[in-house]
Amino acid sequence: MFQVKATITGCIGAISLVVVLFSPAREVTSADSLVGFAGGENVVVRTEQSNKGLLALLLVATVGAVAWTLTGNEEGEVSVPISASGPVVASGRSHLLSRQQAAPQTIAGETLADFWAQDVPFSLLAAQFDLETRRALFKNALAVHEGGWILRLLRWPVLLVIGRPGSAKSSFAAALGITREILNPDIRLTVVTDPNAHLKLSKGVWQPSWQLKGARDNWGEIGGAIADMYRRFADSVAANNVSSIYDEVTTYKDNVNADQLGGFLSQVTSKARACAEFITIVAHNDTLKALGGGAGEARLKDDMAQLNLGSKATAIGEMVPTGKGAIEGLDVDEKNNPISQPVTLPRWFDPEFLRLLFPELYTRSAAVNPSVNAGSKTVSLTHSEPPANRPLTDEQNRLTARAARTTAAVQLVPNLYADLGVLVDVSAILTAAEALSEDRSDSYIIKEILGCKGVNYNKGKDALSLIKQTFTNAED
Repeated sequence: MFQVKATITGCIGAISLVVVLFSPAREVTSADSLVGFAGGENVVVRTEQSNKGLLALLLVATVGAVAWTLTGNEEGEVSVPISASGPVVASGRSHLLSRQQAAPQTIAGETLADFWAQDVPFSLLAAQFDLETRRALFKNALAVHEGGWILRLLRWPVLLVIGRPGSAKSSFAAALGITREILNPDIRLTVVTDPNAHLKLSKGVWQPSWQLKGARDNWGEIGGAIADMYRRFADSVAANNVSSIYDEVTTYKDNVNADQLGGFLSQVTSKARACAEFITIVAHNDTLKALGGGAGEARLKDDMAQLNLGSKATAIGEMVPTGKGAIEGLDVDEKNNPISQPVTLPRWFDPEFLRLLFPELYTRSAAVNPSVNAGSKTVSLTHSEPPANRPLTDEQNRLTARAARTTAAVQLVPNLYADLGVLVDVSAILTAAEALSEDRSDSYIIKEILGCKGVNYNKGKDALSLIKQTFTNAED
């Protein structure tokens, strides 16, 4: 601080010196009387500076600056820059502030959208709010988004989701499936029928706790899943409370047994509501052939709500969702014709973000093993313990270790944000831990995996230290 004061004082002094040396002078002539002046008698000529006022001001400023420089330099504290999420830890000091020393960021909002607008990570909400509070925040956000059209689908019997490739049809269906489980406690089972179920499970679209049917193009299993639905309809004496997702329906027509597929549309549109089954059908288009319909079933599509989602191509030809579309059938006009209205998808309505919001209910980690008939089964992480007095198998050891790593990563996310102001998702933490096991350099992990470059590099360094510490303890 003294150096700054001395510099300012020196500048003021230099300006004063320049003004004194180069300020123009003027001659002032005086005489006793006008007559004397005219005759040249008793005339006095003297020289004066022309900037007396400025010189006086600079003199006062110089004296004041000198006094200011010589006093008030007893500061005993070092200022620490403040970021939006709290104090930044100075280099060379403790790697991170303990949670007792650095209070978490104060956050407030009435819906998830409020927190999303503040860039508050959902994992932090999961750490600070109980399950019922998060449910309320989620429901409120759905209720206020564009008239609550997503919330209206919560108990809608049949929804058809169509769109071009890359329009996030499956992701929307998954998010809706999660929504039904979160906000409808009566849901007892979620069944996904999809020839690509194994791929979407690995990408985090389908959830490990769901019953997956037909993975790896197991068309026999897909036909069996449809037959199971028919049996549930026939045997129902009360609400079934089953949430079903039928994905890639466009491919069913030429692969599933015609007897099983033939009555698909008529069955779901006529019986789903009565049996309290909530069905989402995902297809590339809404043609009758694509949906497995037959002659005389053209009007059955009008009995379903239809969501049409859009996508666009990037500069390299990759198809990405536009986040826009149209919903039809939630309302009808005076002639009972379905009304179509434009809609947008909130970015937070995505299975990845909803898992972060409800980590105690959902986890991305799961394993899909080929069954005897090339179908799939989900190995639950919560049932990986062997029978009594029998050693763990390699597969069970692997699953147990994966569960421990995932739990550690989920718990670490809010700590990193509260202590360091670093926002890293669960998948990035797990990737960083894997890179550490492969002896990748710290610099690579910090920059390329944690995304902390430039001025944020030191924060990333502190974050990596905490990740190392956390996963060392988890493995021990």
